[in-house]
Formats: sequence, C-alpha cells, structure tokens
Amino acid sequence: MAMQSGFIKRIRDIMRMDAGINGDAQRIEQMVWMLFLKVYDAKEDDWELNEDAYESIIPEDLRWRNWAKTDSNGHAMTGDKLLNFVNNILFPVLKGNDVKDGDAVLYEGIKVTPDTPIKKAIVKSTFEDANNYMKDGVYLRQVIDVIDEIEFDDVKESHAFGFVYEEILRELQSAGSSGEFYTPRAVTEFMALMIKPQLGEKMADFACGTGGFITSWLGQLSKQVMDTTAQKQLDDSIYGIEKKPFPYLLCVTNMLLHDIEVPNIYHMNSLKHNLLDYTDDDKFDVILMDILLPDTNGMELCQRLRSWYHCPIIFTSCLDDTDTVVRALELGGDDFLTKPYNHKVLLARIMANIRRIQMDAAEPSVSGYHCAAFTLDPNSHCVEKDGRSIHLADMEYRILTLFIRRPNTFFTANELYRKIWGKESLGDVRTVQVHIHNLRSKIEPDPAKPIYLKNVWGKGYIFRPEGETEA
Repeated sequence: MAMQSGFIKRIRDIMRMDAGINGDAQRIEQMVWMLFLKVYDAKEDDWELNEDAYESIIPEDLRWRNWAKTDSNGHAMTGDKLLNFVNNILFPVLKGNDVKDGDAVLYEGIKVTPDTPIKKAIVKSTFEDANNYMKDGVYLRQVIDVIDEIEFDDVKESHAFGFVYEEILRELQSAGSSGEFYTPRAVTEFMALMIKPQLGEKMADFACGTGGFITSWLGQLSKQVMDTTAQKQLDDSIYGIEKKPFPYLLCVTNMLLHDIEVPNIYHMNSLKHNLLDYTDDDKFDVILMDILLPDTNGMELCQRLRSWYHCPIIFTSCLDDTDTVVRALELGGDDFLTKPYNHKVLLARIMANIRRIQMDAAEPSVSGYHCAAFTLDPNSHCVEKDGRSIHLADMEYRILTLFIRRPNTFFTANELYRKIWGKESLGDVRTVQVHIHNLRSKIEPDPAKPIYLKNVWGKGYIFRPEGETEA
C-alpha cells in the first residue's frame, strides 16, 4: 500500500537529491502534476468501460499507461530519454502545442473547443501553467515509480489519498515565502456540517483554492445519494474558479478522486469576468466577499454587482474602522463581519440573510405603502416624497417600510436588527446605524438635523411621517 508507507516522505527524499527542485513549493507542484496524470489515467479506465467509443484527448503514446509504467520485462524510460520526453513532447502537447520534426508534425497539441467535454478540457487547462522542475531523469524515474504504485481502483488506496491531500496542504502552508494559506479542513468540515446542504442545491466558490470547502460540501451531500439521479444532482452541485495554477491542479485531481467526472472547476480569474455576461443561471442565494481582493476592491465589485443583482452581500474583512464599514454598506452591502469572527456567527448571518430573501419572496405583492408625504413602491424599491422619486438600497427600503407601516413607534437598534436581519445583533449595531445614516441622507431635508427619522435617547428610533423639529 503505497499511500500507507510514507508516500510523501519517499518522494521528498528522492526530490531532495535533484538539483532542479528549489524548495518545498516546487517539490509539491512537481509531485501533483504527476499525481494528476496517474489519477486521470485511472478515471479513463472507468470511462472506457462505461462509455461506447470513448476517445482520450491525450495522444495514445502520451497516456500515463504507455510511458510511465514499466513493461512486462521491468524496463521503463529513464535518464535523459525520459527528461527529453517530458520536457519536449509531453508538456508541449498537453499545453496545446504541436511537436514537430522540421515541417513534419510528430504530435498534435491537444485542442479544446467550446464543444469539448469538461472532463477532457481540464487536461489542457491543468497543464497550461504546470512545470517540470526536475533535471535528473533517473530521480524523475524513481518518483514516477513511487506514484505508479498507487492503485486508485483500490478503495483503501483511494481513500488514503485524502490523508496525502491533507499532508500536501500542511506542507504548502510551511513552504516559506512561496507558501499559501488554506482554510483548515476542520473549519470547512464544520461549515458544511452547519449549512446542511441538500441535493438540488448548488454552491459556488470563486476562489476555491485546492477545493477544501467543495470537498467538505460533497462529503455532506454524498450521504444523501441513493441512486443515479441523486448522484447526478451531486455532480451538478458545485462550481469553482481558481486563478492560481497549482491550487487548481490539486483541486481538479481531488474532484476526480471524489468521482466527480465532470468537475465544474475553471482555471481563470473570477474578478476579470464581465459581470454583465452572467445570466440568471449563474446567480446564487448569497455573496460572501472580502474587501481586500486581488486585482480589484470588494467595494467596487459590490457596487457593480448591485447594478444588476439584489441577493444579500455580506462583507468579511480585517478592516474594522467606521469609515470602511460605512462605505461598504453605502455601496450595497447588507451586512459586515469583522475578522477574526466566530464561524457560528458567520453561518447565522448567512442563513438569516437567505431567510430574509425567502420571506420577501413569499410576501404577497402590494401596490405600495403610503404614509403622509411618503409613498413606497415595492417593485422599484423607490420612495416618492413631495413628488420626487428616491431610489433606496435593499436594506434601506426594508427599514423605511417597517417605519412607514408602524409610524410613531420606537424601535431600539437591537430590535431593528432582529426585525430586519432576522437574527440577534450580538451587541454589534453599527450595521443598523450605517443604514439609518444612509436612509436619512436620502429622505431628510438636512440629515444632520433629522425631522422624520429621529433617535430619542433611551427609547430608540422613531419615524415621524409629518416631520418634527424637536424630539
């Protein structure tokens, strides 16, 4: 059992003798692209068995079974011949480039079109940014032999890969300046357990890394799979995007090992995708985002999202100054949670925001609410005041609706939080204060001296529809 006999240590000891490997990050990346080819070859065995006329996207000579394995006489490609094959044939072809001898094409680079099945297209996207760092063909041969000992059709071996996956993540986090941070498996398992996903639901992770949360999600759903229809629902329940090549490679490998034959995991930068290109099929129930994002700012992204989509947006950030919180909520955020946070609190806020949307959808439609000079239009989320139409953000509209339906009634900040957000504030009422501030800036003649939406010390907020110059 290769997986249970120091698999990682054996590979590490071999690679340390190779002059081309510079540090743990390169060593792990080197190991994972070989693991991918081994896993993919095992999956192709299944596809050939279950599909009529299955044809691999990888040229026959370049499939793992035909170059990595030793033959019946114990012979295998090694040394300079192996290095030349990997560097000058295997990698170019898998990256999509033709291999030529003069004008003659020896191997055509694999081609991917919009019609190429995802399970085939992932080969090219996986190798687009992959590298072979090893410079000694003999050591490379030894590593390949260790990896080829794994039998992924052996249930115990396949299950044991999960432990190897965890060890790879731990080593990545300690790989010096080239290391990455990955959410501990205990955290992703807890999140999936608390969310309690159901078959038919779909999740998206737009910076999915190595697929830790996706794996935990699938683990919860797999308990509900009883037939092929349910399995198809599970297969269709995930959508992931990862910008960095190595985490993407490990994520796809992990999905294949979880029998996700069509892993909807894409190697690209989700923040560079034109938001206007998204359709209704791409929408989700809630968006959780940081403010500090690569290549863009979470607040800017929120503002762009708000121009076409109205699901709850919850910010999580290590930035906790009042100006940042106010700005995030002004630009369309529904909630704000400061890092570090308790994961139970995060889950409670996610579920409360989803519940609020579901309650809104269940409410019977009304023509509008009218109170004194104010008329609310639930379809446009606008308030008409003195003949002027004012657009309100979602949370502003909900707060004003509550006040118009119950004028001259006091509500504490905690009561507003509970009624509008559907959960306890846990002492953090800044979100309420920010939305009240934003609402006043839109409906008050002078927001600094409000006459409609007033705050009375010791009693709370109250809406005076006729206006009141003194409390």
